[in-house]
Amino acid sequence: MTELENRTLLYRLLSRLFAYPDAGRLAETEELAQELPVAEVLRTSLQAPLIELQAEYTRLFINNYPELPCPPYESAYREGGLLGEAAVRVQQFYAEWGLEAAEELPDHLALELEFVHFLDAQAAEADAEEAAQACTDRERFLKEHLLEWAPQLAADVQEEAGLALYREAALLLTHLLAAEG
Repeated sequence: MTELENRTLLYRLLSRLFAYPDAGRLAETEELAQELPVAEVLRTSLQAPLIELQAEYTRLFINNYPELPCPPYESAYREGGLLGEAAVRVQQFYAEWGLEAAEELPDHLALELEFVHFLDAQAAEADAEEAAQACTDRERFLKEHLLEWAPQLAADVQEEAGLALYREAALLLTHLLAAEG
């Protein structure tokens, strides 16, 4: 597997790890983890009961009283609320490629990671002009978005997560983004 293919699959894996776990997504995540050189603890952690993964995901990213420890939205980290200017700018990136966020707010970490995966795939498969545009947009998107907030979210997840799966996912995200920066 080439370095580009490896990186592309890592972004897809991380997008699945930071999305709400359901049976289908978990099966896909397990398959991706088998294809990649990721820590064995991450692969083993995927074997936790689905209900435990869902409970921890909910506590970290959706609802926890009195305060949500790790809101997975760029606007929350950069602007202190949801659907801020960051979400609008992210949606504009998606729209330029004919995409839209259907199930989540556009600046959800899982969607931003999936978008980088999409751009990597476009760079690998498209004609020269579109591939060059994908590479340019990828670098801009990382610089203007993911690298501006996701490292802090990853640090928060490492500190707050009660399950090894989310700590390992955050550590993997930290390393991947550090290599991008």
